[in-house]
Formats: sequence, structure tokens, C-alpha cells
Amino acid sequence: LATTCPASTQTLTVAWTIASKPPASRATIEGASRAEARFTPDLPGPYVLAFTATDSTGRSDRRTVSLTAETCGSAA
Repeated sequence: LATTCPASTQTLTVAWTIASKPPASRATIEGASRAEARFTPDLPGPYVLAFTATDSTGRSDRRTVSLTAETCGSAA
């Protein structure tokens, strides 16, 4: 996906990746090349998702978000 920044002529390419997940997890990110993607964990445990935006000059920035998935019904 490439999007144009409103205040610039730069084009951004974005990508979501799973930086870490439980060892047996087979989780994926739906729409990983879109700014708004969908992630559904498949196992309880810690996950780290990374979002990278790269402009048309090759400069990029990466941010991560950490979350912990719990078994359905186990939340306190």
C-alpha cells in the first residue's frame, strides 16, 4: 500500500509484522500492508506487533505495541 501524506508530496508504504509471539502460535496479520490491519491472537500469551512506515526517499520509522492475550473468559 502506498498513501500520500496530506501536507507533503511524500508517498508512504506501510507494513505490520509480528515481531514476537508464543512459540506454537500461527497467528497472522490480515491486511498487513494497510495502515489499519486486523490481528487476532490464536493462543494465550505475549505478542509484539511492529508497524513500519517508509517514505519515498527510503526513510523509515518503526513502532511496536505489546499485548498479552488471555484465554477467553479468564480475564479478571
